[in-house]
Amino acid sequence: SSERGLQWLAENQSHSGSFGEGYVVANTSMAGLAFLAHGHTPGRGPYGEVVTQTIRYLIDQQGRSGYITEPDGASRMHGHGYATLFLAEAFGMTHDIPGGESGKLRESIQKAVDVIESSQSTLGGWFYTPSEGGMPNQRDEGSVTVTQIEALRSARNAGLNVNDKVIAKAVDY
Repeated sequence: SSERGLQWLAENQSHSGSFGEGYVVANTSMAGLAFLAHGHTPGRGPYGEVVTQTIRYLIDQQGRSGYITEPDGASRMHGHGYATLFLAEAFGMTHDIPGGESGKLRESIQKAVDVIESSQSTLGGWFYTPSEGGMPNQRDEGSVTVTQIEALRSARNAGLNVNDKVIAKAVDY
């Protein structure tokens, strides 16, 4: 059952708030989404603390640029997109994050959105790594592109600023 799955996830969350051993940012984000999908929000419900720890872990993985990357520093836009999606969904479900962290979460999501926007290729999609020095790459990958669009949609739904031109370019793509 889904309840047993959530219980297993909760029991296997690391002390850092992460889940899994490979592609940790992506796995942690997807596990967090499972809790949100069942109505558990930061600090509320039987798994509220699990969700709060997941948020803290992902924010801790965010660099100054706003890019949310793996603990080993490996660059993976899939994980960044999933993390942005999870954080935006959590923020959208409740703007009241325990510990007065709501402002920090909003700022973190906006910075993550900015990375997605600046990494869009001239073709309108995204690739496995963010663009270098603000110069969009000329390659795209379908699943990475969909992940970034989902993250942008969630961020917009949660009330964050998302550039309409980026969305239009992605739709055209």
